[in-house]
Amino acid sequence: MNWIPSRLGKKNLAIVIVVAMIAIILGVTLATPVLTYTLSAGVNPPQAGSVSPSDGEYEPGEEVILTASAADGYAFDYWSGSAAGTSPTITLTMDSDKSPAANFKAITALTHNLTISINGQGIIDPGEGTHEYPSGTQVAISVSSISGWSFDHWSGDATGTSPTIVITMDSDKGVTAYFEDESIISGGGSGGCSTCGRS
Repeated sequence: MNWIPSRLGKKNLAIVIVVAMIAIILGVTLATPVLTYTLSAGVNPPQAGSVSPSDGEYEPGEEVILTASAADGYAFDYWSGSAAGTSPTITLTMDSDKSPAANFKAITALTHNLTISINGQGIIDPGEGTHEYPSGTQVAISVSSISGWSFDHWSGDATGTSPTIVITMDSDKGVTAYFEDESIISGGGSGGCSTCGRS
């Protein structure tokens, strides 16, 4: 009957070995956690826009595409911190913790003045005076004759005899609409405005 204790001893030894191996495996696993890097993106000034994605945990070597989007009244300017460049979309390689910052600038709208005047008497739309328009705006100006007066021509930053013109506001502009007194024309006068000449 000596074989019984010997057999039980071998069984227990096998169990001990299995438990020890499991412990070793678990110990190795717990001792070597999966390594990740942290992304934390910022915006300057804070109200000027956003970055997507703005944060997260990434594996070593993983590539992250960042996109900066401007809020109304702002435009993307450049990256700083853990990123560089002037393109709103960039790719970061997560080989360490990263803290990029998207920098935005306020947009100042460029405007130009259009000064409209009449020589003689008539109707013009937009009306006489100085009007402000964003740069690049195309402004249609039209004239209408009134009783006793007829439209003759444009001067200044417009030429021709068409009653409707279009002005592109790429700088300050000034136009004058000339009207002729029909009584002078029908009376055999000089055929021009009594107070002005073409310019």
